Amino acid sequence: MQKYIIIALFIGILAPAQKVWTLEDCLDYAVKNNITVKKTVLDKTTASLNYQQQMNNKLPTIYGTTSLGLTNGSSIDPITSSFVNQNILSNSFGLSGNMTIYQGNKLNLQIEQNKMILDQKALEITKAGYKPTLSATAGLNTGFTSTQDYSYFNQFKNNFNKSVGLSLNVPIFSKKQNDTNVKLAQIDIEQNKLDKISASKTLYSSIETAWQNAIANQAQQKSSKVARDNAKLAYDLASKKYEFGGLTTTELAVSRNTYLANEQTYLQSKYMSVLYTQLLNFYQGKTLTAN
Repeated sequence: MQKYIIIALFIGILAPAQKVWTLEDCLDYAVKNNITVKKTVLDKTTASLNYQQQMNNKLPTIYGTTSLGLTNGSSIDPITSSFVNQNILSNSFGLSGNMTIYQGNKLNLQIEQNKMILDQKALEITKAGYKPTLSATAGLNTGFTSTQDYSYFNQFKNNFNKSVGLSLNVPIFSKKQNDTNVKLAQIDIEQNKLDKISASKTLYSSIETAWQNAIANQAQQKSSKVARDNAKLAYDLASKKYEFGGLTTTELAVSRNTYLANEQTYLQSKYMSVLYTQLLNFYQGKTLTAN
């Protein structure tokens, strides 16, 4: 993230006419454009979508069906279920639905920012594949067949039926799919443990680097200030000598360039010290200040 901060600082320096970048602007830019932060946001979005889908799974499934058929010869009438030997023109419509009552998992899963907790919940849901599923079913059906003498719309009224029921699905053998899903969920947990350790080490390294840079730049700021003050005093004396003809233009320019170089070094160490100090405050969650 530090490289983004430095880039942001240079953008602020190179484009002063467009916008003067504050330290807060630089840190905000660094956070928003950091790849790790973006991946974390995507992980959170994925977890939210998975959670929402788990909640949606509690809703019933509803679907409509229709069919149009023509059969010839000995067959079973699809509407009356009677055995006939003639041409049959049939047309049927249906509306069916089912809803899971019990699936052995916790559908009231709540989003936790801690991904380790989410992974543990995901493992519990995956293990639910070993448990039976109880579903409620319901349907509305009607149809027309040419084997009856009633009109098309009268048959729709006469052949109308409703159905309700319960369906119990007990897993016996699922091609080892449940075993594989559980093992994959356990691997995800271990992988995220390693990611957490890696992120902690990276953060620790970043904080340590920022602390070392803050200390180094504070020390350099003190020494460069002394050098700057001495160079300023030397330049002021050189300017007086030049006024009385004691120095040439070249000698005055050399003294002036020495002062400006020391001034630049001092300002650089000063603002880098401020940057790393504020970066440490940022890591600690403290409010950033302009000083």
